[in-house]
Amino acid sequence: MNGVAPEQTSGPLNCCHALQEQMTKTQRIVRLAQEVADSLPAMFHKKGPGPGNDFTKLYMAILNQRVTKALGKQYVEQCISGNTKQCVDFFVPNENTIVEVELSLYNSHTNLERDIFKALLAIDSGHQIQTLLLVGKEPAKKIHTQPALIALINWVKTHHELNVVIEDIKKNGA
Repeated sequence: MNGVAPEQTSGPLNCCHALQEQMTKTQRIVRLAQEVADSLPAMFHKKGPGPGNDFTKLYMAILNQRVTKALGKQYVEQCISGNTKQCVDFFVPNENTIVEVELSLYNSHTNLERDIFKALLAIDSGHQIQTLLLVGKEPAKKIHTQPALIALINWVKTHHELNVVIEDIKKNGA
């Protein structure tokens, strides 16, 4: 993803282990995010503010549990943004990557700016961050091609050397 060598896993090789050997930790987190989405039938149903928040909490609890099991707790809910007590969903220090899951990223008003600011605070606190990966429900990637958002993403890259990347969680893993 950002020039980092894939993690090596141990144990007997089968299709899943062989695939995991070629994936970075960041890629594994994205894959787990998709797998959790695929396991929840209501993932792409409109829910509204109250039920939507409850669903997001459920989704993140499952995802955090799976990432902890696969990679370890040290990557989950890390508070790396100085004294702000703002935590990122996942931080993979050896890949210089923050992963933020924003299920509502497909909306026109999202937490994109807040997530960028948390990453900048982490950089200001001495963390080596090169990539902020935002994972949202499809069509998050398409929505964030608007000129103002592209200008923000380009400004952050130019002035802070932070790559902002958006990945979609696809309906039925398509």
